[in-house]
Amino acid sequence: MKKQLLWNNLKAIMLLLFGGLLFTNCDNAAVNPEPKPALASSNPAFTAGIQTPLISTGFQGNIWEDLAGNAIGSIILKPVKITFTDINSNVSTVVFSSLGTYKIFLAEGKYFVDTQILGYENFRDTNGSGYFVVTGTSGIQTGNLALKRITYGFQGGIWQDTANGPLVMQSVRITFKEHISGVKSIVYSKDGWYKIYLPIGKYIVDTEISGYENYNSSPGYFVVTGTDGLQTGNFFLKKIL
Repeated sequence: MKKQLLWNNLKAIMLLLFGGLLFTNCDNAAVNPEPKPALASSNPAFTAGIQTPLISTGFQGNIWEDLAGNAIGSIILKPVKITFTDINSNVSTVVFSSLGTYKIFLAEGKYFVDTQILGYENFRDTNGSGYFVVTGTSGIQTGNLALKRITYGFQGGIWQDTANGPLVMQSVRITFKEHISGVKSIVYSKDGWYKIYLPIGKYIVDTEISGYENYNSSPGYFVVTGTDGLQTGNFFLKKIL
């Protein structure tokens, strides 16, 4: 009888110990779950741990002044903003020339080329719908740019109130804003007169000077035809009393 009692007590103790061990392991499993497998990198520059190579194709060249008769003049040393726009994706990449040269890295594709520098026509405007082709296999290709100097725009005088009034001798800030691109060209008058060279286009014009009402041509435009040289555009500003 005593042996049976001892055996029952021993089984009870073993059950308590074993049950506690299971419960403790379950708690540990809940607190410290198995680590999840690492997710693949979302960085497109990496594939299976290997970095994709940098682009090594594109264009480089010189920027010249295009003289009459398509003769090539001197290198344009001033910085030129050059924009390459992919004709399919419409994504644009911009580079600025330095001392008459430029270099740009581009992926394979066809690109429209636009230039922007005061006093010269946009390269694309004078070269039609042509484009530069990056083959993707020829490394850095050569693409020289010849820009035509602008010889047309507007000039005129600035009078107080009417043509019979005195010239406004103070410096007047005059802004010509191209109505499609929004590009602004600014000139300041001197001794009542101004002159500005502009690409072909329609321009909204406004003036700014202390003591006078500002002029604004909107909804009208000043139109640079490209065939009339420097056209006349006078201003008559009303003095604020």
